[in-house]
Amino acid sequence: MTAAQHSTLDFLLGALAGCETILKGLRSIFQEQGMTESLHTWQDHGYLVTYINKNGSFVNLWIDSRGLMSLDLQSYSGDAQAKEVDGLLNKVEERMK
Repeated sequence: MTAAQHSTLDFLLGALAGCETILKGLRSIFQEQGMTESLHTWQDHGYLVTYINKNGSFVNLWIDSRGLMSLDLQSYSGDAQAKEVDGLLNKVEERMK
């Protein structure tokens, strides 16, 4: 069965971490999935990063300099890919802890 899946994770970090540090900590998770990165910066205000997978899945990652982070993942996939998406979200959650 094929279905659209939309997942959102939001974090407010207790300790002030630099945007660059957060991005470096998460980047490898998306690279392991073979996703292509597009990075946009707002000087000292943070980043908007888009990761696109060859199967059409994409992630918008917003990292704010005040310690806010929001991840929006959208995919159109079958049952096998749904497990990959869940694994990706779990890895992000673990890394953010």
